[in-house]
Amino acid sequence: MEEKEFKRFIIPVLILILGVLSFLVVRPLGAYILFGLLLSYIFYSSYQKVRTKINSPDLSALIVVITSFVVFVIPPLLLLPLFIRQLFESYLSLRGADFSLIVFKLFPSLASSPAISAEVIASMSHFNSNLSALLLSLFESIFQNIPEIILGLVVLLFTFYFGLREGAKFKEYISVLLPVAKDAKKTLYEKFEKVTDSVLFGHLIIGIAAGIIAGIGYFMFGVPNALLLTVATILVSIVPVVGAWFIWIPVDLFLFINGDNVAGMQLLIYGLFVINWVETFLRPVVIAERSEMNAAISIIGAMGGIYAFGLIGFILGPLILAYLILLIELYKQKQTESIVIREEKIPAIP
Repeated sequence: MEEKEFKRFIIPVLILILGVLSFLVVRPLGAYILFGLLLSYIFYSSYQKVRTKINSPDLSALIVVITSFVVFVIPPLLLLPLFIRQLFESYLSLRGADFSLIVFKLFPSLASSPAISAEVIASMSHFNSNLSALLLSLFESIFQNIPEIILGLVVLLFTFYFGLREGAKFKEYISVLLPVAKDAKKTLYEKFEKVTDSVLFGHLIIGIAAGIIAGIGYFMFGVPNALLLTVATILVSIVPVVGAWFIWIPVDLFLFINGDNVAGMQLLIYGLFVINWVETFLRPVVIAERSEMNAAISIIGAMGGIYAFGLIGFILGPLILAYLILLIELYKQKQTESIVIREEKIPAIP
């Protein structure tokens, strides 16, 4: 093998090896890095506004990061002790709870048969054990992973900062790598932005908003362990199709079953006309305005993403599938244009 050919062969191999090693290095903190990049994308317009007033990219990025940290990170940290206490109280309550009584209260006919009654009691006991074990594991993981969480937050903030400061350079670098014409790059960027906005704003931002609005209702109507339920509602609201109803409707049923009819009716009205408005009307409007992404992509991507990337997979999954489809369309368009050009060059047969 000649020296020139060897150099041409060895460079891609080195890139591949270093790429694999780099992946292994960042993998433990990959979720924090990806979330930091997503935050830099969300707040990049705010960074640009600050940048126009302050002639320093470093200071502008630092102002946006500190402001975001104070507004969005410090309040949850202050509420963390209350969240842990409610989580522990819920665990203790579940250990002594008898869900079979709730089932018999909802369906009295089941208690008339001894065989069915025994099956219901056994099933509810098994469900109670699994749910208690889930809460206990969550409680333990919070304390065991505190050092990792602190390190992850530091990495997230650094990624957020450098993502803002180097955003324009990163976009320019990607532009150089794309083997397409300038007009096609502009169209591709617009499609990428629409797809990204639809996922981030249509699912993440609206989901968090729906969960917080539901949480306000929990606190207003005196629902026990309101903060814990708010966090759970935010998590399920991010998931496509599931939504906040997955939490607030069972909570409302719990209030009625426990005889708290006033709070139950208040939460029912609040859920139907306030929480449901965000889920039913606001989310589709936001998604429709920002992208025409197929709903199946969102659902399949979110469900598969959680297995591949953990919690952040709810966001990454749909983005990855949508980006893949866009690149396939770009490749298809490029191949079609290439065929047309070749056909135009073929001389006509007289």
